[in-house]
Amino acid sequence: MSTAAYTHSRLVDLGRASDLHVWDGLGHAFHLTETLPESQQALRVIARFFSKHLELPPPQFEAQHSRDADGD
Repeated sequence: MSTAAYTHSRLVDLGRASDLHVWDGLGHAFHLTETLPESQQALRVIARFFSKHLELPPPQFEAQHSRDADGD
């Protein structure tokens, strides 16, 4: 994880958009396991980031966001 934290820190230092989200106890690429609730949460976080920074329409699941407890 030190590489991810370092990269995030450098991007922020350079004035670039960067969010660092950590899911404790989960392995690399856990978001590819569809059955994990954390996977769905991570994919929502990723989609919202790209939607915001690429000025795209909100992801379709945004209507569900108020019902989801995804902690971000």
